[in-house]
Amino acid sequence: EATRKAATGLGVALNIVGLFPKPVGVDPEVLVERNERVLVLAQVDNPTNVGAIVRSAAAFGFTGLVLDAESADPYARRALRVAMGTTFQLDIARTNDLESLFELLSTHGFASFAMTPDLSATPLDEVKPPRRVALLLGSERDGLPAHAMGRATHKVRIPMADGVDSLNVAA
Repeated sequence: EATRKAATGLGVALNIVGLFPKPVGVDPEVLVERNERVLVLAQVDNPTNVGAIVRSAAAFGFTGLVLDAESADPYARRALRVAMGTTFQLDIARTNDLESLFELLSTHGFASFAMTPDLSATPLDEVKPPRRVALLLGSERDGLPAHAMGRATHKVRIPMADGVDSLNVAA
């Protein structure tokens, strides 16, 4: 018990402790070539939100995840715990250049859907997604950066009840 606590820094008694090398990220071009449903995170810096997003993405058939430089590490302990291991089902890439990513997506026939609470956006239930889809999610505080929102081929929203402007990004 003392060794486990000293090695992990965790006060919670865990029966199993694992150590693994962090998987090497996939090149964004390779990820876009071999996946038809890609999730793009921009400035999602909370590891719990990243983990919940990864778990939902895997449940809905997304197989690729691209994170910008400001998004939390999907292999962080909290993110992995919330994702319930689904992190290892996805191809994961990082990019410092969302502009180049949009070029890749366009070249490979993706339609990009930027989530926003903006009432002028198309309600999500009115969208018939094409075969190749990139879903873009932004930070809790500010949403997607303006340049990402501007490059998306579609702006979509989830209709809300009166008095509620948006869901947590993880939802």
